[in-house]
Amino acid sequence: MTSKIILGSAQLGGNYGITNTSPSLDIIKIKEIISYAKSMGIDTIDTAISYESISNFHHLDLSGLKINTKLPKIPLQTNDINDWVQKKINLTLKNLNISKIDCLFLHNPNQLLQKKGKLIIKSLENLKQKKLINKIGVSIYDPLQLENLSFIYNFDVIQSPFNLLDRRLINSEWLKKAHAERKEVQVRSIFLQGLLLLSEDKLPREFFKWKNLWRKLDLFCDKRSISKLDLLLSFVKSFKEIDKIILGIDNLQQLKEIDASLNKNIEYFPNIYSLDEELINPLNWTLYKKNKAEF
Repeated sequence: MTSKIILGSAQLGGNYGITNTSPSLDIIKIKEIISYAKSMGIDTIDTAISYESISNFHHLDLSGLKINTKLPKIPLQTNDINDWVQKKINLTLKNLNISKIDCLFLHNPNQLLQKKGKLIIKSLENLKQKKLINKIGVSIYDPLQLENLSFIYNFDVIQSPFNLLDRRLINSEWLKKAHAERKEVQVRSIFLQGLLLLSEDKLPREFFKWKNLWRKLDLFCDKRSISKLDLLLSFVKSFKEIDKIILGIDNLQQLKEIDASLNKNIEYFPNIYSLDEELINPLNWTLYKKNKAEF
């Protein structure tokens, strides 16, 4: 099972996540996490050029690991897109001390729908031809984005949010479509940035209006004497069409708990979900609203 796990790196030295109240990890603790991840059999790290944590990576031993990263939004005034993309990738390869990126995602795929969309695709294809990247992927916040994007380019990988509450990837039928088209499907935010692991009484005030969902989830787990971690992981693992699961962690203890949980399988899941985009799409949260245009 660990071969399906990708280590998310946003928290490795950064302050990413609405529930992350821990101080930034120092380089020693990050090295411990990477070492433990390798011992689990994890062979891929997910990062982004815009992540604060990426500045720590040149201190790390990334040998034996595949690196996925995300290209930030390309400035509108950019004249030579191919040159801009090439420089970003060259700098990333240098900073990470690697020779190749396994999958390069577009952090703002909606740019492909704009005037210079074809030039962006061409620049990514150039990277592939130069063997600087293996795969081209699209990182989305809403599976409905794929309705338009799929007509523009045949992506190798699709990365989408997915969890017990957020079932848009299933409801839109894009999980089945992508699997049928032999695309690699990666899912992230399986704990909804940690919110789903919180008990009802620990929810941030912004989410009080959805307390009933957490109350039902708490009751379901309490009645069956199961942990939320085991339930949420088992739910995502139950979908065979999902190739990779991205897990972000704040510290080594969390990774160890995930390691233990991966061996547990729960087969019955509560019919608890939400269609409210104010809840299931983090871009609508107060914490991220000001940066929404970047995605």
